[in-house]
Formats: sequence, structure tokens, C-alpha cells
Amino acid sequence: MHGDSLTADRVAGDYGAPVVFAPVRPLAECLGMSSTGQRDRIARDDVVSDVAMIVRETRTIMPGSRAAAHYGNPFWSSEGSRPAGATL
Repeated sequence: MHGDSLTADRVAGDYGAPVVFAPVRPLAECLGMSSTGQRDRIARDDVVSDVAMIVRETRTIMPGSRAAAHYGNPFWSSEGSRPAGATL
């Protein structure tokens, strides 16, 4: 972990006490541990499981973006099924 960075977010929680959100996967991988195993351990822990949150990241591909040009739009299965006037 020397020189590596970890992104975390500190926000005001209930009654103004700070709450820190840190991702488990990058931290576990940096330490050479399985992120799935760490997530399972968090879920089994009586104290930590009460305050832990699982957040899933989703990505949106916007029509006209570089990602749409590279990957195409997953909601359009073929050229013929695009909405009228839609272009990439």
C-alpha cells in the first residue's frame, strides 16, 4: 500500500458525526485479499453488518458518446430497432 491511493468519502452523518465511506474491493485487492471474502466477513460481523452498505456502480452509455461509438447501445439490439432519428 505504500504510495497507493484509496478513494473514500467523508460526509456528515446523524447529529453531525462524520461518516466515512470506503470501497472494500480496492482495499482488499491492495492487501492481496479476496474482496468477495471480505464482503462475506462484513456481512457475518454483528457490529459491522449493521452499518455497512453495499453500493453497486452502474454505467450509462449516452447516445453520441465515445463509449456508444465503441460499444454500441445495449438497448438497441440492431439497426432496425433504434428509435426514429436516433444516431450514435
